[in-house]
Amino acid sequence: MNLANSNIWNRYLVASCALVLLMAGTSLGGSWSHDFWEHSAVVKELATHPLDPVHPLFLLDAPHAFYSPYSLATGLFSKLTSLPPASALAVAGMFNLIFLLVSFRFFIYQFFDTDKVTISFYGLFFVLFLWPAETAWHWSGFIHFGVLWRVLPYPSTFAIAATLLILALYSRALHRQEKFSFFGLLCCLSAAVILTHPTTAIVMLVGIGAISLQHSVKTGYKALAIGVILGFGALSLAFVWPYYSFFDLIKANNPDFHQDSIVLYQETYSRIFPVLFALPLTLPIIINRLRANRFDALVVMFCATFLIY
Repeated sequence: MNLANSNIWNRYLVASCALVLLMAGTSLGGSWSHDFWEHSAVVKELATHPLDPVHPLFLLDAPHAFYSPYSLATGLFSKLTSLPPASALAVAGMFNLIFLLVSFRFFIYQFFDTDKVTISFYGLFFVLFLWPAETAWHWSGFIHFGVLWRVLPYPSTFAIAATLLILALYSRALHRQEKFSFFGLLCCLSAAVILTHPTTAIVMLVGIGAISLQHSVKTGYKALAIGVILGFGALSLAFVWPYYSFFDLIKANNPDFHQDSIVLYQETYSRIFPVLFALPLTLPIIINRLRANRFDALVVMFCATFLIY
């Protein structure tokens, strides 16, 4: 690595450390609101009855859709450390931030052949700040700087970090022709993402398909077969998760959920319109990547997720 690249890597490292310190000061001593307390109740119930939890809010022997692998791990952490549920979630949020920063760096390193360290630094900067200042969504799953400290403990943040790691590891595994046991580990981690935040899992599954398609140019149908097995394997594990029924979750049509989420669809264009001006700048990058591989994974992911949305 030359000196210029080293300096840029140091900038990413310095920016990451500064972000961790800043978020530690705000998150660990923060005041929480909205559905954070439902997540806290979930962690409390899983810490108290990790093997046989009941509903966290009502006196019912009923499952809850937040009983995910992430919440279970946080509950066990709360139990082992005797931390209150809210404090355990705050610590989990700091873990999620470090996990996200490492996974993002690894993702960039895996999918870009040149200027990796430059893309890492400016990519992090744009993720945090390239949002309309007055209209950026203050929801979990959106990790811009204005809402970052509030959403770090949420399952969606863990799922985003895990998705970046899974996609990078999967691409690397196909390139190196890793053993079948390694793909088994990816299958378990992918199932955890599906159970923890199904919306993010859509991006993950699209990414697995796109990476399989890209590698199929060199390896033929083998990469596609591995991708199909990995996706179906992860979904199969999700369907046998004992803490809630994943099948009931995906078949349900909850009007309250749609009413709460409708703002994400009604105000989409007004909120992201300024960012759309940057899209023409990406065309040369897209064209160059397609010249190198007509099934470039990042381009396929971009197009597929855009069409799904």
